[in-house]
Amino acid sequence: MGFTAKDSLGKVKSTSSAKYNDKGEQVEFSNTTITKDSATTKVTKYTYEAHDDKGNWTQRTEWNDKGKATKISKRVYTYRKEETKK
Repeated sequence: MGFTAKDSLGKVKSTSSAKYNDKGEQVEFSNTTITKDSATTKVTKYTYEAHDDKGNWTQRTEWNDKGKATKISKRVYTYRKEETKK
């Protein structure tokens, strides 16, 4: 999945793309910014260390293009009790 941003004259200013695993979790995001003289690309990768019993990730690590962990995100889901029909 990806997108391109253009200025008012139609010149490309940036392009981005994302890759997902078979669970639909983002595993990579690439963004290229284009200036008058150069283009800079930043790639961020994601790994998922923990999931809850419903399959939703509860811990994810963000990695920069040098392989250094830059952010660890943790989240907790609260599920409603399923109602039984009478």
